[in-house]
Amino acid sequence: MTVEQSDKIDSAGLDRGTGAVVLNISDHLPWNDEHFDVLERKLGSYVRFIESGQVREQFPSATGQCIKVYLLHRPTESGLRFLAAATESLKTRGISFLFGPLPLEGYSGDPS
Repeated sequence: MTVEQSDKIDSAGLDRGTGAVVLNISDHLPWNDEHFDVLERKLGSYVRFIESGQVREQFPSATGQCIKVYLLHRPTESGLRFLAAATESLKTRGISFLFGPLPLEGYSGDPS
């Protein structure tokens, strides 16, 4: 599953260290205008999943919630502004938000 499938949770699990449920988004899109709309829709679906109580039904022992976006491409300046705004918006809802490159791979096109 990917960021383009806004009605699906890409993957989810409990963080053993914090006890929080972590909802992951796999984002392979380049940073263009369409990307912002797609990511905003996906984040909205994740927020609805959390706020509807579905996340508690599936992860009753969770002590919090976090959305993590794994990015294939390094964010542009406007991408970083979008992600910062998302961080603040989600924080007001009690949802942690993290983003970064694919584990072990880094951002596409970055020097090794």
